[in-house]
Amino acid sequence: DLYQYVSSGLQRAVSTTAGKTDDGGKGGGGDDSSQIRSNFKDTAFFATVRTGADGAASTKVKLPDDITNFRITALGVSDDLYAGELCKPITLTKPFFIDVTANEQYALSDKPNVRIRAFGEQAKQKTPVTYTISSKTLNIQPTEMKSTVGESVEFSLPPLSIGDHEIVVSAQMGELKDAVMKKITVVESFMQFPQTSHRMVQTGF
Repeated sequence: DLYQYVSSGLQRAVSTTAGKTDDGGKGGGGDDSSQIRSNFKDTAFFATVRTGADGAASTKVKLPDDITNFRITALGVSDDLYAGELCKPITLTKPFFIDVTANEQYALSDKPNVRIRAFGEQAKQKTPVTYTISSKTLNIQPTEMKSTVGESVEFSLPPLSIGDHEIVVSAQMGELKDAVMKKITVVESFMQFPQTSHRMVQTGF
């Protein structure tokens, strides 16, 4: 059929930036180099909170590990149905951080590369950076790669195996450090086939 739908075959699109965060919000995400960043949820928190008699309320939120801008949106409704809202940006950043580009899913036959770059307010261009990549489930022993801030490096993953895997990438620039864990899933194939089955309707079905 000349007019039938044809898939583009695109499984996932990813874009990355240097993470500029000059927007007036207060930065978070200090320089705790012992922590591996692994929580990259798009929605950090969603809940209903009851205010006190003065109309004030507070809650504690553990923010994801992204280096990005989040938007805090609060909606309030009173007992007599007066309503209001507040929207404010909040910036999560570090003086030195790495950006690791990898898909969430791969086919078993893929031969992917992981792309790594370093940025940060204290990361000046051309400053030497040492990266280390490892994965227990993919049998990647800690492997060092050297580059500079602003320049990307690529690491070719070994032959994949079906299942869930964790890849840890750490980096050091002088006394500053950062580490990221990327989780990937390997499937046998992305090929899909339509299937139709017919059954006789019976009592108790």
